[in-house]
Amino acid sequence: PLASERPRSSSGDGNAATELVVMSGQATIGWKAAVVRKGPSGQAETVERILYGTRVSVTGRQGEWYRVKYGRKGQTGWVHRKALGL
Repeated sequence: PLASERPRSSSGDGNAATELVVMSGQATIGWKAAVVRKGPSGQAETVERILYGTRVSVTGRQGEWYRVKYGRKGQTGWVHRKALGL
């Protein structure tokens, strides 16, 4: 299960789609390969692909995107919620 803390917004406009919600927990990649992006957008640069069954640490959420930490070196990036088995 994921735990979330108080929403944080850099703009202060209260728009839920742009607020960063700090989270902590684990998730598993549920797609054959999930695209990891630099930012919380389908238009953001692709950094890597993570394979099905890989465990990741969830550190935040913004809209439908989750900030994850993965790999032995603790790389971070953003994955769409549909790619995660939460």
